[in-house]
Amino acid sequence: MAIHNKKDLIMETALKLFKEKGFEETSISDICRAADISRSSFYFVFQDKNEIIHEIYRQVVASGEDLTMMLLSAENDIDRIWALAVKYIIVWEDFGPEMCSVLCRLDLKQELDWVHERRRAVPWFVPLVRSAQKAGLIRNQSSPEELSLVLVGAFSQACYEWCRSRGAFPFRPMARKVMETVLDVDPSCRWDESRYEEIRPAIQASL
Repeated sequence: MAIHNKKDLIMETALKLFKEKGFEETSISDICRAADISRSSFYFVFQDKNEIIHEIYRQVVASGEDLTMMLLSAENDIDRIWALAVKYIIVWEDFGPEMCSVLCRLDLKQELDWVHERRRAVPWFVPLVRSAQKAGLIRNQSSPEELSLVLVGAFSQACYEWCRSRGAFPFRPMARKVMETVLDVDPSCRWDESRYEEIRPAIQASL
């Protein structure tokens, strides 16, 4: 079996086991057994489970939906900013709070640079934020560069709270509320307040 195929096999098998059993409860032996490979074959491709989850995350983000089509189909720059955010949110939702927690822990231990992976989105946000400010759709007049960096950081904080609560609230409306608040989005482009009912307890708990 070619190395790249073996790598894909290990990642697919590991992801399935992580979702079924949990990251901590899944051992390398479990992965090897389910993938029908030897431990030596595993270690020839990956050093440990941490490297697997980082590579899965990197590949999933890189192979997301066609961002160009998502941006072109959006009605305005707020929708384009949200479409870009959703590209990452979809990945986090698919990973779930447990595996996102693992990424957070590994990042804090400096065993992977998850922050860098998230901040790669900042240059994409900057021109959209600048354009939305000029159109009056974003009322926060801080520099587009600063706003974009703060927005990505705020999404990360929302993800942390979601992980900490073990997914007690739906992540997507929380992320949308964060975006609207940080950017001070014009009311004409905000979601209806009824869409935030599910996250109000989480917002109150964090105050």
